[in-house]
Amino acid sequence: MSVTNVARHSWDIPISYFDASWSKRMAVLSLEYGPALWLVKTTVFTMYLRLFGSIRWMRRACWFGILFFGLVYWSYVPVQAVLMFPHGREKWGLVLAMKHERPTSALNFLMAVANVLSDLYALSLPLPAVLPLKLSRQKKIGLCALFSLGFV
Repeated sequence: MSVTNVARHSWDIPISYFDASWSKRMAVLSLEYGPALWLVKTTVFTMYLRLFGSIRWMRRACWFGILFFGLVYWSYVPVQAVLMFPHGREKWGLVLAMKHERPTSALNFLMAVANVLSDLYALSLPLPAVLPLKLSRQKKIGLCALFSLGFV
């Protein structure tokens, strides 16, 4: 058991914990989610640009990944702003969260699908660049395993 509200299981949290402060924190965190994921993916693509920048198709594929997934992840921000923040006379709290639960759940599912697709795209991108290298089979397998560590 924890003395604070951190590290508690969901069934150990009393309903009184879900107040206006909790609702505001969740709203702000939901705005940060998409951009944070995009920044992580962008670091992978920029690393690929540094490693394989001389390969034309790889450069284009990396820039496509940065721009396309940027549009996908940043589109999450205005939608979440509309869903998570109160409108008119609505008040912060559990009632607001429950009212918008269904559309938010659907949006989170779509974001999870986009996240898996972007992971597969980013992790499979360097493999065609590594395979034609003039290296021993063992070194190629090692390089492919190194770039595939993100699947784990």
